[in-house]
Amino acid sequence: MTAGASPEIVASAIGAVGTVIATVLASLVAWMLGRQVAQRDKLRAQLAEAHADIAFLLAVEERRCAMHRSHHGQSHKLRVREHVRQSSGCTWSGRHTPGRVQ
Repeated sequence: MTAGASPEIVASAIGAVGTVIATVLASLVAWMLGRQVAQRDKLRAQLAEAHADIAFLLAVEERRCAMHRSHHGQSHKLRVREHVRQSSGCTWSGRHTPGRVQ
């Protein structure tokens, strides 16, 4: 601005810049919050899918144990779990049982 600019012009320019900055900040905050909500929804969907997968795998294990029981008289569930634990290092926390998964 020139040295001879009137105070009214300077004040309105400052007000305009403040309005633009406030609008940009509000938009940025709204975008960030929207992104967090979208990520949270995505994680919830992935968690629901993981729970469904766990329920399916537990049902497969139960069916397989029933087949073993009918052919061999025992389910061998604990023996198979121990074998998996030793051979792959994977462990069963026990927190996601069929009743808790649903």
